[in-house]
Amino acid sequence: MNAGRQIMKKATSSLAILICSITLVYSAGAHVRMIYPAGGESFFTGSDVTVEWIRDQEHNQLNWDLYFSSDGGSTWQPIRLDIPENQFTYLWRVPKNETATMSARIKVVQDNVGMNYEAQTFNFTIGSVATVIEGGNDLPERPEFLAGYPNPFSSEATFHFVIAHTGPVALEVFDVLGKKVAVLVDRELARGTYRVRWNAEGQPNGVYIYQIRAGDFVQSKRVLLIR
Repeated sequence: MNAGRQIMKKATSSLAILICSITLVYSAGAHVRMIYPAGGESFFTGSDVTVEWIRDQEHNQLNWDLYFSSDGGSTWQPIRLDIPENQFTYLWRVPKNETATMSARIKVVQDNVGMNYEAQTFNFTIGSVATVIEGGNDLPERPEFLAGYPNPFSSEATFHFVIAHTGPVALEVFDVLGKKVAVLVDRELARGTYRVRWNAEGQPNGVYIYQIRAGDFVQSKRVLLIR
């Protein structure tokens, strides 16, 4: 008889733990979610990005706040505060003075009466492209990759290249082990001469390989970072 009671007691205890676990999992559900960017995208200074999010749980809400981080979420700066609570998109123009980074993030905060909730993206890339010359009859018939300068550099290097025909262009930076550390350009560019700046903040001293791809043209060069 006592053995039966012990079995029943253990079963009741296990059921209570299970119910408690289910309750905890349910209560830990998301309150708000980021839809776009999701992480992994590439944007450029001056471009427009439609930020999108959804609300998973209703609260006594006041509004939304949007923030941007260029260092993977270590620090944040406001994009727009007090967005109406029934609005779930915001057209954000990437600042023209923003430096290139592979660790950009956006965070949305559900501003409530009481506890606030938030969600943020995974890292995405921001590249910085400035056109020096657009068009011109004196451009070469094939792409050219001019040397980066200064070389060596201490914090920021500038790369020049010429695009002979409009088309997709990629400019990336790798360390000596072949690990990609920056995506500076990944989009279609018109015929012209371009200047791209790379801010190497957070990267260790050493040799880096920068590579351009434009159609069937591929070229790599080296630059030395010394602080």
